[in-house]
Amino acid sequence: MFWHWSNDWAKAPSPTNTAIHAWPDVRDYTTTFKTDYSNLNNGSEARVFSSYTDQTVDVQFKWMKDYGIDGAALQRFNPSGIEGPVRDAMAAKVKIAAEKNGVKFYIMYDVSGWTTWPQKWRPTGPIKCLFILPHLPMPSKMASL
Repeated sequence: MFWHWSNDWAKAPSPTNTAIHAWPDVRDYTTTFKTDYSNLNNGSEARVFSSYTDQTVDVQFKWMKDYGIDGAALQRFNPSGIEGPVRDAMAAKVKIAAEKNGVKFYIMYDVSGWTTWPQKWRPTGPIKCLFILPHLPMPSKMASL
């Protein structure tokens, strides 16, 4: 839950366990998570969002639609590692939110260090389609996830 917010992902962010570089604006999120920081200057609890919740992914794709972002790149790393199941789940969430909000997306694979292509990635894999279309023009405005 605190993957990007703290050094020890199992614990809430705090002054001694932080990876926060800029405080997030969480006003558009209905699902947020309490941290171990003091209250903010306006008296509200210091809360963060989780990129793993369906609501967060949907809000971010709604923003893309609202602000004219044509598409998003979902970056994938080695699925055989500890992050594999989380990345598979995120890909499914991105697909749902992108389709709901009419935003295109593609998956960008960082294959540095890979020695083999994962067997589980076949046409019937978690996304059910993989297109490599270098000949098509890129959308004019893109977001990176």
